[in-house]
Amino acid sequence: MAYMVMFTMSTFFAYWASRAKNRDVMIFFSVISIMIPCVMGGLRAYGVGNDTVTYAFPHFKKALNASTFWGFVAGDNKLSRELGWSFITYASTKLFRSLNVNFFIYQLITITCVYIGAYRHRKYAPFPFILLLFFLVYYNQTYNFMRQCIASSIIFMVLPDLEHRRYKRFIICVVIASMFHTSALIALIYFLGFHWLITTKMPDRLRNISLYGILLGIFTAKYMIAFITTTIPLLSVYQGFERYVDIGSYATSGLVFGSLLMFSIYKHGAQCVFGDEVYRFYTYNLAFNLLYRLMVSISATRLLFYFSFANVMLVASIPSIVREKSMKALYCIIVVFVSLVYWYTVYVIRVQFNGTLPYRSIIF
Repeated sequence: MAYMVMFTMSTFFAYWASRAKNRDVMIFFSVISIMIPCVMGGLRAYGVGNDTVTYAFPHFKKALNASTFWGFVAGDNKLSRELGWSFITYASTKLFRSLNVNFFIYQLITITCVYIGAYRHRKYAPFPFILLLFFLVYYNQTYNFMRQCIASSIIFMVLPDLEHRRYKRFIICVVIASMFHTSALIALIYFLGFHWLITTKMPDRLRNISLYGILLGIFTAKYMIAFITTTIPLLSVYQGFERYVDIGSYATSGLVFGSLLMFSIYKHGAQCVFGDEVYRFYTYNLAFNLLYRLMVSISATRLLFYFSFANVMLVASIPSIVREKSMKALYCIIVVFVSLVYWYTVYVIRVQFNGTLPYRSIIF
């Protein structure tokens, strides 16, 4: 119930922000909308989210006892690689000496980036609608994959820069995202590669061959990563990263599915490739995505996370491409209903399987 109240209130204020005529009024409602899920995340009890125990609490304790920042990151490959996460954790711990304040700051970075990303994607769908679907599908995971959710939210926020060919800004932001989770660097290859492939002028046959080549690369990525990290001494700190593309084959199939989603990010490119079938393609993507995520542990699809937030935009845009105006409202209701069923199934019925626990607060 706590989640549903929070989702409703935050979406309500986002809606009023979208209706505001005055910029200051819009910012006021946006701040309230963002703060609600951040405060709730900050007040949660320890252990709500598996990774709280895995790294959030240990890193907090280490920062508490460290005398300098470099002493804090010393001897830990994860902390020395991901300096963005390390600096935020160290600075917050030293200033406030509270793990709950750390939780709040992690949420503040993630939700703010998602909110800005939803606003920047508003030409595809109303941004409060995008925000609501994000809450129903991914909010609970922000309590678990804290580092990766921050990285994913930054990438989601700057995706529109690709459409406007602001490549330098996109690359800089992906590098910043990788300072919270190193695997975010895959976005440089993945998003830039698909952007070029879908927007460049080339014969359809060559484009299809390239797409199949990318899929083949995904299936062989495990072996390439293992070979590179064991043969190049400078990259030896990344040994073991092949697990992100080979966890019971779920992550690999997740990446293949994510490849299809890239068409949806570039609607015009999808129409060029699929022609009149693009409407059906969107619908099939939605159905397959929901089934896939219901059947598979989210923890087994870590690289899928980098375009998962973009997938929220895809699902939110489904009603906008419905041809009959009278059916748009029905599709909105269907999408929200299915997302509610998804949230209940994944985060209530299968809660242990997906790394999150029932909400508990430090207050009551």
